[in-house]
Amino acid sequence: MLRKENVKTIYKPTRKIQEYLRTVKDKRDPLTTPGVYRIPCTCGSVYIGTTKRSINTRIAEHKASCRLGHTDKSAVAEHAIKEGSHRIKFEEPQVLAATSSYHARLQRETIEIQKHHNNFNGKEETQKVNRTWIPILKDLKTLPYREGAGLPTLPGWATSPLAETRMLFVLSWVFTAAVMSVVNTQSVIDADPGVDPETEALVNPADTLRCHRVPYTYRVQQSDDNGKQCWDVISVMACWGRCDSNEV
Repeated sequence: MLRKENVKTIYKPTRKIQEYLRTVKDKRDPLTTPGVYRIPCTCGSVYIGTTKRSINTRIAEHKASCRLGHTDKSAVAEHAIKEGSHRIKFEEPQVLAATSSYHARLQRETIEIQKHHNNFNGKEETQKVNRTWIPILKDLKTLPYREGAGLPTLPGWATSPLAETRMLFVLSWVFTAAVMSVVNTQSVIDADPGVDPETEALVNPADTLRCHRVPYTYRVQQSDDNGKQCWDVISVMACWGRCDSNEV
């Protein structure tokens, strides 16, 4: 029927035998991949590093630097030689992120250095961090790891190299917008009172503001009964200025 209309058709099976068979392959050792890694010390501090080669290769270089005393080539060797009694746990490395992407590795290394308060990294972060990000980064907890491999146990979308960076960018943008809103409004509230030409009464500049809401609890002292401070408990938003009952 379709051939008469010059329409070609092909047969496609719904399921193939290959889909029923499991792929039998040995799992690749995460330490043989490039990425971001962590090396602990007996003192409780850690070293965060990144490499474009296999992590095992870079760890071997750290070991050689410790043995030869090359403190200028390895922050791990510098820490071990400087402290003396400390022992680097080279047998317990952990892979924080396995990726060959250059920018993803640098960004993830910067995030991990900020997250691990007890690091002994001698170099500065490879990526500059905006100051608004630092409080958020320091409050982040280290992701859980599987036994042995040390890979994150979160879903794939949450453990991708740039997922956490995107999340932090959004949080920092929201935080900056909220702070700027508070600062701009407070500059009006802190202004000197003026005189109403009709009533010859002092007028507080804060009372001329419309109902303004920001996601912070900011206490403002009102000078008369025309304006009041109210709190929206449901949305946890601060509101000040002229607030009518239908605005709360």
